[in-house]
Amino acid sequence: MAAIANRVKPKSWVTEPKKFRRIIAFGKRSSELPSSQLSSFDIKELSRVDSSSNDSTSCGEFRSEYSEMSRESILKLAENTAYTATTVLDLFRFIAPKMMRRAEAHFCHGIAEDLDDPKYGHYKYWSNPLETKLPDAPEMEMHCLYGVGIPTERSYVYKLSSISGKCKSSIPFRIDRSMDGDNSCLKGGARFADGEESVPVISAGFMCAKGWRGKTRFYPAGMETFVRE
Repeated sequence: MAAIANRVKPKSWVTEPKKFRRIIAFGKRSSELPSSQLSSFDIKELSRVDSSSNDSTSCGEFRSEYSEMSRESILKLAENTAYTATTVLDLFRFIAPKMMRRAEAHFCHGIAEDLDDPKYGHYKYWSNPLETKLPDAPEMEMHCLYGVGIPTERSYVYKLSSISGKCKSSIPFRIDRSMDGDNSCLKGGARFADGEESVPVISAGFMCAKGWRGKTRFYPAGMETFVRE
């Protein structure tokens, strides 16, 4: 794949301030505010259980982890206005703790402080390039190929779902498809960035451009790296 030297980007990708860490926002305004102006709180202080309801079923016999959430906690989560790459994990753990426990038993998404720690030999770290080292094979070559120039979903604007007593287990949040920006970056509740339609460049290209260039703690062999967009 030949490198694209002068790829064309929508003007909005150049002029609109980048907020790459923001994953979920409630309302268009909060999706555009500087991080310093966003409200914050400790999700751990909230209670998931709705003590005012003893109903054990909803939507017939269907129940989900959402059924256990109190209306007050749902509203409070939306008041936080925006969640970044760090705080969105706390949001997921609060909304669906059982699902997240299963996921975190098999996958990890942190940044290793000491890659020589024996714990990183566990398979759950292997899919995270920030918590595992590449092989010590200095005679090998690394070729990184990824796509660019196509609008790719990067973050989302959500809204509260209508919750009725009849169907309390409905998913409490959903993408606000009415949200559109003045340019091509925000459309149908999704904010777009440069990428290859499914993975944005910041995810596809970061390790190739930084983490695996030369001898680094993630790449101790320092084998030659070639990047082609």
